[in-house]
Amino acid sequence: MRVAQLIAISLPLVVLLGGCDAAESSDKAEAEAVAATPTTALGGVATLEPGNTAASFQMQAVIELVKGYAVADAAALEVKLNDPEAKLNAVDLDEDGVTDFIEVIESKDGDVTTLEFRVIPSTKQGEPPAQVGVVIATITFSIEDQEKLVVHGAFTDHIDHHKDIHVYHHEQPVVVEHGAVVIAEGCFFHYIFVLHHEPYHGHHHYIVIDAPHVDVHVHHPKHKKHKKHKKHKGHKGHKGHKGHGHGVVVEW
Repeated sequence: MRVAQLIAISLPLVVLLGGCDAAESSDKAEAEAVAATPTTALGGVATLEPGNTAASFQMQAVIELVKGYAVADAAALEVKLNDPEAKLNAVDLDEDGVTDFIEVIESKDGDVTTLEFRVIPSTKQGEPPAQVGVVIATITFSIEDQEKLVVHGAFTDHIDHHKDIHVYHHEQPVVVEHGAVVIAEGCFFHYIFVLHHEPYHGHHHYIVIDAPHVDVHVHHPKHKKHKKHKKHKGHKGHKGHKGHGHGVVVEW
């Protein structure tokens, strides 16, 4: 039987879920406090530094976030990662001085859930994220032997890190009652282990401006339909804007 089918929600979790949507200012304060905390047993670094090192992505702080109540799901975590005030991300793979966007890609393999953190280099804006994105880190979530919840974070080879020092691992006991695993805390744990949902796929968007002879398109992964402006008077042979046909391409 799948672990997801064995997990029940205890009363404390039901009560505390209301705190998952806490005020934005409170969430930012928590993220900043965690990011500023010196290195602990989880590993990690205290200072956020632009670049492509372990100091550029606050893995320890991210693990602290998913253990608590500041983020309710993968989409909220992605927003937090790309919020400059949260001070979690300063990755700059293309070294252009601009912090790169990080997508969160969720996948499931049996009873293990994996979050991939995929960087979209800022110099690659306007190109399909699936083609230019680079996975810099992963976090896995699992429940082992119906006894403990395990969270494990690791960097990929695209980030300069020490394989022995930069290890991020968290375990906590879980309670089994009447054949069901009870999770009594953590909004994100509820999302991962209890809430039935489709795996989240990154919500990166890019905008291309001043593209000659380009109609205005809106791409959506569900239907891929295009929306076009009506023809302007006097320009029957061209759809879109006047002049050179400048357009905007938005994808999400």
